[in-house]
Parts: sequence; structure tokens; C-alpha cells
Amino acid sequence: MSRKEKCCEFILQKLVCSNREKLPPNIQKAINKIAEEEELQIEAEVPLHERFRVVQSYSESSTEAIILKNVAKEGFATFYRMDVMPLKFAELAVQQLARFHGLSFVIQQKRPEYFERKIKTLKQSLKLNDDFRAFCRTFFNYSVEGLDSELVEGEVTEVIPVDYQLLTYGAPITNFLYFIYGATDKEFRRNHLIHLKDIYFETTDNFPKYFEMDIGSVYSTKEFERDYVECLGYGLQFMLFIFPLVFTLESDVPDLG
Repeated sequence: MSRKEKCCEFILQKLVCSNREKLPPNIQKAINKIAEEEELQIEAEVPLHERFRVVQSYSESSTEAIILKNVAKEGFATFYRMDVMPLKFAELAVQQLARFHGLSFVIQQKRPEYFERKIKTLKQSLKLNDDFRAFCRTFFNYSVEGLDSELVEGEVTEVIPVDYQLLTYGAPITNFLYFIYGATDKEFRRNHLIHLKDIYFETTDNFPKYFEMDIGSVYSTKEFERDYVECLGYGLQFMLFIFPLVFTLESDVPDLG
């Protein structure tokens, strides 16, 4: 299977579709949130290049298959999971993650009734024991393979998230750290971690301004920096659990379905 064919197959996993009544309740809520975010961005007239991006979906989707536009034909592809991502890819991916989190704050303020009914009621997708639940409060599969990037003459120019597995309600910084630890090596983090952290917070701070919202009123710089320091160990600890799977040969990956 070619890289683009793999990309097409992977895109089918994205939890966004318009025919929502056929999907399980938790997935419906995640889909509704993304649809609500797109509506808010249109209302606020957010420039296209500054928006949180999603892939077009089709009503033929069901519980068996989620059908999305084949963005591989537009030059998008996923990076191989064993490679350290390029810096440009990381910067664009972190910006998209920050916009996603920023929109969560915006929805809470601009659509309080919707937030209480559709977002705050989200429950964990997995049944975990008490020990593991205490260790890992939040998991959002934002990894190098959960993103599609557009290449122009070998350079990454755009990134679109395509995988929203196990989306839960929790602290945003853990998502950032999971992404960084899961897709980089020690040298990359030594050279770029602070830079990417600053991009993440700057985007989280600036993006809600399109919606006339001051993020500092709900998530201050001081609070963010405190969470960052307190959660640094989260990324490393979680990778001790996930790396045996990440480094497994494709032919040996167990079926977790």
C-alpha cells in the first residue's frame, strides 16, 4: 500500500461526519463540538489561514465507516510514526492544537447552554480501573500520525488534524505534552520545546480575540506556566506506557479493536 493509500485509509478514522444520528452518543458529542466550532469561526469571520481546520465529511458515514474528503489528492500525507517530525510541522500542529483548545474556551463562554449539555457531559471512552484513571485524567490522540500535512516542494505548508480518538474533557497542557513526547526525541526537545510551548500559548492567547474574548480571564499566563511545570512528568510517564506500542513493527501491532 502506497503512502497516499495509507493516508486515505487513515483519514476514514476521523470522528467528524454530518450524518450524526447513526453514531454512538459519545462520538456524536465530539462531532457536534467540532461542527459548533466551525460555525463560531464563520460567525467571527476568522481568516481562513487562522482557523482550526477540519476535513469535509459526507452523510454516508455510519458506525462502520466514517467517510471524509480524500485530502491526499490535495497533497496531504501523514508522516511515518518512527520519524522525528520536522520543526515546521511541529509549529503548525501546535498552532492547530492551540486553536482547538481556544475554541473550547470560546464555546464555554459564547455557547454556555450548549457547553453544559454537549461538552461538560462527555465521559471517558474507555472503562479504566481506579489506579489508571487517577494517573491519566485526559487523553486526546494528537500525535504525528493523527495529523495530515501538506507538502509544497518538500516543505510543510499546512496541517489538518484527522484523528480525534478518545477525546475527553480535561486539562489542555497534557495534550500538548503527549504530542511533543510522542513525536520527538531528546535533541529535538532540547532545541525546540520552549519555542513550541511559547507558540502554543501565544496562539491560545491570540486566537480567542477573534471572538472578543480575553483568554486571560479564564486561563492566565501564570496558571499556564504552573500547569506546564507540574505536568512535564506526565508526558514522560505516559510514554513509558505507550512507547512499547509505538516502537512495535507494523506486522506485530496487536488488534486493540
